[in-house]
Amino acid sequence: AYTGSDAYSQILSLDKYLLKKFLTDLHIKMKKSFLVENDNLPIGLNFPIFIKPNKEGSSIGIKEDNILNSYK
Repeated sequence: AYTGSDAYSQILSLDKYLLKKFLTDLHIKMKKSFLVENDNLPIGLNFPIFIKPNKEGSSIGIKEDNILNSYK
């Protein structure tokens, strides 16, 4: 017997950007966020900001240097 989540649930829950889009479409309020690709941060950010990997679960990929205080 299989008791875990199905493949769709796993894919959705491990992709933070996709999950936020899904929940927003259901009118569930979410904290403001954005997807950064190729190290291109948007202009006009209010620092500090926290960056985390899009496709990891739990705290994988989270370190002290995920907090950014400037564009440098």
